[in-house]
Amino acid sequence: MIITNSEDRTVRVWDLYKRTGIDTFSRDTGRNWILASHPQINYLATGSDSGFAVFTLQSERIPAILTPNQNDLFYVHKKQLIHKDVKSGKETLIKEIDHTPTGSSLCYHHPTALYYNQFNTNSHNIVVHFKDKERIYHKYYYFSFDLNVASIRIKS
Repeated sequence: MIITNSEDRTVRVWDLYKRTGIDTFSRDTGRNWILASHPQINYLATGSDSGFAVFTLQSERIPAILTPNQNDLFYVHKKQLIHKDVKSGKETLIKEIDHTPTGSSLCYHHPTALYYNQFNTNSHNIVVHFKDKERIYHKYYYFSFDLNVASIRIKS
């Protein structure tokens, strides 16, 4: 892996063996002049025209949402939407998410966010949000299912 910074206000992560870009971080704070990484921890620092920023290469938190009644936790892990009953700890696979790009130039990474409709008291409504590697294109998946998660069959 190689990490570069640029005057175009980006920090890019490259796969050395495939010779392709893996990820691009873009900030509107100015041109990046300096880049440093921590030797043991997943931290990077960039210095730009207007200051500096410290960040990680990957989000260390998986997208998750706790329902308003605080009994149900939904999260996405390894392309799967999963429900966890907070009281019992039981987990149920709700749906496999195929986030294969529709265009050859798109490469969707891990989901960036989950949204839950707290105003619908008749069913669970969840939106899973993905972004492409350039953070230009977005893909959304909508799921709606009965409040009784235990009755859900695994869907593919």
